Amino acid sequence: MDGEQSLKVMLCTMLAIAVIDTILRRILNVNHKGFWRIYKPHNKRLGIIEELVFVLFFIIIACAFYFHFLADPYVLFFLLAVIIWLIKGIDEWRYNRVEKEYIFSWLNSGVFFFVLLFKFFG
Repeated sequence: MDGEQSLKVMLCTMLAIAVIDTILRRILNVNHKGFWRIYKPHNKRLGIIEELVFVLFFIIIACAFYFHFLADPYVLFFLLAVIIWLIKGIDEWRYNRVEKEYIFSWLNSGVFFFVLLFKFFG
């Protein structure tokens, strides 16, 4: 899959997640906290892990673009999305189950995981 096609897949995936998220929030009666709400981890260790994942991601992306060792660098975006939303979902599930935000974090992680699988094996 070339870069332009990967970008289209990424945009379609994000649009699908937005639609599914909106529908599920209405079904489960969960309030939306705004599109750009700032996520603050409840557990300091999970917050540090999330920051390390971001730093490693940007280092790998910079090296990939500079040294051209990845055929499709968009795969790293999908992998980052899976890991970050998985960490966020674990944090929300452990420390704030009442608001049910973990459902949406895991939904996002799962969707990006399946897109990643189909990119590699499909």
